[in-house]
Amino acid sequence: MRKSLLLAGCLCGILPFTSSYAQFNVDGQLIQRAEFRNGYNRLIREGADPAAFIAHRARLQASYTKDNFTFFASVQDVRTWGNTSQTKITDDALSLHEAWLEMVLSEHWKIKLGRQELNYDNARFLGNLDWALQARAHDFGLVKFEKGTAKLHVGGGYNQNAQQLSSNLFTVPNQYKTAQMARYENVLGKLQFSLLFWSDGRQFTQTDSTGAINKKGVLYRQTIDLPTL
Repeated sequence: MRKSLLLAGCLCGILPFTSSYAQFNVDGQLIQRAEFRNGYNRLIREGADPAAFIAHRARLQASYTKDNFTFFASVQDVRTWGNTSQTKITDDALSLHEAWLEMVLSEHWKIKLGRQELNYDNARFLGNLDWALQARAHDFGLVKFEKGTAKLHVGGGYNQNAQQLSSNLFTVPNQYKTAQMARYENVLGKLQFSLLFWSDGRQFTQTDSTGAINKKGVLYRQTIDLPTL
């Protein structure tokens, strides 16, 4: 009995000590926006009525840091007021915005894997599209080197429709199948600069008169950017 009490006492003494190295944070976000559209994006058709609606984005975010690991997840609900029944069971408004793990490899090296925002240079080319309620995130892997003012981020992503047994055909519209990026920034005297290289591959198919696919592949495009100089 004394041994059991002694063991329990040791565990109670150890647990507060070990948990002090971990940090858990929960926060949220709520954006509500009313819009009146009478020619937004393009001229409204003659005789068409303007559109008016209220929409919102609600996010619940949580992060957990322990030793050299940080896990982050963000779940969001994006909807237009009234687009679902008051007595609904479920709908498609709830989604996962981010879910990533970052590991510190050394003093200057980190690796970050998972669904994450890519947000650089005031979102000029690579941004999180945060003005749109749904925002934007990538399924991506990043390797980061950061020392003083020098920062080098290199990463890539590979996308598929599902966990299939065969075929690599990617059919999600307006999405890249594969992407690679490298970005470097630094400060030299009074000069602050950054250089970005981005390459993305898009799936294409060609069909014959019967609709069968007779050719498929990936077309690549590259972007080189000097967003800050």
